[in-house]
Amino acid sequence: MNDGLRTDIFLRYSPEIIACACIYLSARELQIPLPENPPWYTIFGADEESINSICVRILHLYTHKTVSKKQLF
Repeated sequence: MNDGLRTDIFLRYSPEIIACACIYLSARELQIPLPENPPWYTIFGADEESINSICVRILHLYTHKTVSKKQLF
């Protein structure tokens, strides 16, 4: 969630939806299944599209190449 501060997700989404995205990413990483019927995130008023959008924005942070000072000058 801390890495999300480098994006605009905190301006676009409610804290509950951001928390659902973090839970989803964590569960995927740890290979923990989440309830599907009904979808677990509906309890928090979240929808799949918003969760996916947040996940993409956060994961995109890790695909950027770092730039060294040598490359800047």
